[in-house]
Amino acid sequence: MAPHPVDERVGAPPTNLGESISHVALVDTAGDRGRAGREESSHSGETHDTYLSSACLWHSLADLPSCQGGAMRIWESADWDELVTSPVREGEQTERSFEVTTDLVTDHVPGSPSVLTTPALIAFVEETAADILRRRLAPGAAAVGTWIGVRHRAPALVGEHVAVRATVSGVRGRHVTFDVVARVGDRTIGDGQVSQALIRARS
Repeated sequence: MAPHPVDERVGAPPTNLGESISHVALVDTAGDRGRAGREESSHSGETHDTYLSSACLWHSLADLPSCQGGAMRIWESADWDELVTSPVREGEQTERSFEVTTDLVTDHVPGSPSVLTTPALIAFVEETAADILRRRLAPGAAAVGTWIGVRHRAPALVGEHVAVRATVSGVRGRHVTFDVVARVGDRTIGDGQVSQALIRARS
């Protein structure tokens, strides 16, 4: 099978969501944006597009690796007006608050307190951004994550509350980009961008 075309522009989220692709968890937390959205097949050596399912993160906050694998061909082409009931506007914002619980932390640094994991922080910002799209989804439509670039700047401890704000920074076809920031009190613990795409689930 010929490889899917890949958007090679650094910093640009993939643009061809809608084809039948393998469902593979792929997170770019180090800012290497040129590789985000690509995966090399261990069988054929081909490079093809892969995407991170937002739902996978939402339901496995502390166990991201469990989302990997599993073929999921659920996408089919659809026009923007078939997927949403109202337009998405640049500058639109939403906020959420999340409590840091014991299942969302790691203690891999000896002698240090348990702190919020980076996968959990990513899940928080993805979940918050998705709220903007979910409130206007048409029947049969869904929002999935396609690109993540998040800096984990500071720790959050068990019992603390993380306030997340997502702001629409760009709309390109069915692809929406969000600026995201996460704070504990007056401390910024994470920031960056996430991109999501509107799709129609294949029945």
